[in-house]
Amino acid sequence: MKIVLADKTIDGLLYVEESSAMLSLDLIKKMQYKIPDEMAMICFTNGKLPQHVTPTIITIGQHGNFIGEMAIKMLVDRLESKTELEFSTKIIKTSLIQRQSTAQVQ
Repeated sequence: MKIVLADKTIDGLLYVEESSAMLSLDLIKKMQYKIPDEMAMICFTNGKLPQHVTPTIITIGQHGNFIGEMAIKMLVDRLESKTELEFSTKIIKTSLIQRQSTAQVQ
């Protein structure tokens, strides 16, 4: 991560889970980047940790409970079907949880 952060052309990072974001936040602060002015951060999970650090980290809520419900329904429908069902794809909308780790768009 130090190598990535040494590249001054990078002005934002997207994390796939919150523990990576927490570790990077500490390093970003040690390297004296100003968040969000010099480095923006967004994380793909809306857990507890991004809400309780300074600055708070913007997250993308993926609605895990709803995804689980949809997956179970699809599985049960497939298991109970008398005929073979075609595979299907469901698109679940996400939510951007605004906090302090990116510049606010007006």
